[in-house]
Amino acid sequence: MQNQDECMLIDAGNNPDGKYISKYLRKELNIKKIDYLICTHAHEDHAGGIDIIIEDFEIGKFFMPKKSTTTKTFIDILNAAEKKDLKMVSPEVGTKFNVGLAECEVMTKNDDAEELNETSIVIEMSFGNQKYLFTGDMEVANEESRTWNDVDVLKVAHHGSVYTTTEKFLKQVKPEIAIITCGKNNDYYYPHEKVLKRLKEIGCNEIYVTSEQGTILIMSNGLENKINFLKKSFDGNLEEK
Repeated sequence: MQNQDECMLIDAGNNPDGKYISKYLRKELNIKKIDYLICTHAHEDHAGGIDIIIEDFEIGKFFMPKKSTTTKTFIDILNAAEKKDLKMVSPEVGTKFNVGLAECEVMTKNDDAEELNETSIVIEMSFGNQKYLFTGDMEVANEESRTWNDVDVLKVAHHGSVYTTTEKFLKQVKPEIAIITCGKNNDYYYPHEKVLKRLKEIGCNEIYVTSEQGTILIMSNGLENKINFLKKSFDGNLEEK
């Protein structure tokens, strides 16, 4: 996310994806510094490219849950951060920060959860009269940990899994636009049809899925959002498009 001259990056895909994300940010967006790097949780499909991002950019603040793992992905992140003398911070719920004119707040996370998905750092961002909710892979336990604001754009949790994005949660956030990130022909059959049905039933008229539309770009002036589709793949398992 870019606003004025500041940048926030939330997650960086699988391990092979990092170099493609880095190249796009550096070469096409001319980004040299990431003011806020947020790794929502330690699963490889979210954290895999984080070490490359740390290596390739100046990083302002680095947010990641305290929950550690013994995976190579997690160790690679620790090593990259140590080399740059970059402190890993697990922000408290309610932590607020600005990215340009956009105001961000940490809405939920749980460092003590056994399930890594439940440690996800969830960010609500406000810009003008628009609100956005970035959910990582949060689960029902996270949804039920608080009340939620009405938002305009929802990054649907856990790639559209039926085990989250409940009816109760959706009746609170009531998004007009939903973005679902998942791979084409994925083994989990994401997004699940029940989640798509729940979104439609609460009046979400615009649902975009990366497995169908590809890379999705949202442009906003703070009053409305425009959806664009990039003819660009950041999947390191495929040839770059």
